[in-house]
Amino acid sequence: MNTWDSAAIRMIRLAALLAALLPLGAVVSASKAYAVCNGTWTGNAGDKKWETASNWSGNCVPNHDATIPDDSFVITISTPQSLTGAVSIGVGDHLTCAIGCTLTLSTVGSNISNQGSFSNFGTVNISTAAGGFFSNSGSTFENDGTFTITMGAASSGGFFNSGTVLNRGMLSVTAGASSSGGFFNDGPFSNFGTVSVGIGAPGSSGGFYNSDNFTNHGMVNILGPEFRFANSGTFIDACNGTVSEAPTSGNPVLEICRLAPALSPLHRSGAGFFAVLSGLLLLAGRRAIRRA
Repeated sequence: MNTWDSAAIRMIRLAALLAALLPLGAVVSASKAYAVCNGTWTGNAGDKKWETASNWSGNCVPNHDATIPDDSFVITISTPQSLTGAVSIGVGDHLTCAIGCTLTLSTVGSNISNQGSFSNFGTVNISTAAGGFFSNSGSTFENDGTFTITMGAASSGGFFNSGTVLNRGMLSVTAGASSSGGFFNDGPFSNFGTVSVGIGAPGSSGGFYNSDNFTNHGMVNILGPEFRFANSGTFIDACNGTVSEAPTSGNPVLEICRLAPALSPLHRSGAGFFAVLSGLLLLAGRRAIRRA
């Protein structure tokens, strides 16, 4: 990405990581009221079920931090699970949130770090006062369900991808006023569903930043003032190849590639904007805008 964007993104990443450390003191105090279980997956029960206590070190299902070490573990979550810390998926592992699964992380700095393979067919909620994020690093994330990151005011965080993403469901990042965040894509990203960013005013910034390859067959919504879809990689929009700008009305919205073919794939209203920083923008293969 351009220098001015890269510096901003580094600051957002740093703030989110620092926020992840804040809950530790709170957990110590909370442990007086309930038993905290930090679990490392062993798979000793042999049934590949997250909910089986004997699959975890300490013989308890994690309610704070869950760590799946580098290996070739295959794990399925089938029921609602709540944690107050982080989930780490190691290299070579595969975690599935199946239909009926609800995975909720709900403390300041809560996050999911994926270095293996993560498939969501249920609901994943990272809901924090500040600093929530998902990191997909050199790995694969497939979403056919609902995946949301919700943060309070003065937050920094979001969805960071340097692996491969395939979305056929709903991906959403929202935060309160004076926040910064959104989607930061540095890997192949194919969208057949909905990607949404909504961060409250005033004093906020964010959007969808693409520095690799983003192919859109679905919808991208950027909601709120001063937010952007910023492209410094390759953006391919698989709709009818026309671009139109509507008059300002209501909330600023950037919608790229609406599924209905009669509607223009790129529709902007309000203060949000689309920027081609460098790289290539293709609209249905019919029109290309390149900026070096």
